[in-house]
Amino acid sequence: MANEKETVARAPRGRPTRKSVGVRNRLGVTNKDPEFEYRIVTDKDGRVDQFREAGWELATGQEDVGVSRLSQPSAEGSVKQVHVGNGDKGVLMKIRKDWYEEDQKAKSDFINEKEAAIVNDRSDGKYGDIRTRVSRTG
Repeated sequence: MANEKETVARAPRGRPTRKSVGVRNRLGVTNKDPEFEYRIVTDKDGRVDQFREAGWELATGQEDVGVSRLSQPSAEGSVKQVHVGNGDKGVLMKIRKDWYEEDQKAKSDFINEKEAAIVNDRSDGKYGDIRTRVSRTG
């Protein structure tokens, strides 16, 4: 065990830090533009086109997907792709932050409306709701 520590202590400077395969974040994005939100979209069943119609664009700048990709260099201006499993590839897409926040607010408003519809307003002559059970007798 002492031998192992000595070997690690004498590792040459500048050597990349070894990363365990089990804990790496292969879908992480680095070198992001702070003006954009990013997402990896599976290139399947027209999803990339759906995102493009919603204002998303292919990330082709200096962004990097995954951990060190020394064996898979990609030129700036090329589409950033990564394997996402089951033989599928994902592409890195981005959208302006203000548009992203608008979309998130619209989703939240929609959910809030649906939740509000669940609660029964008794002023319309109806009775009962999902929280209490009211029975009518006689």
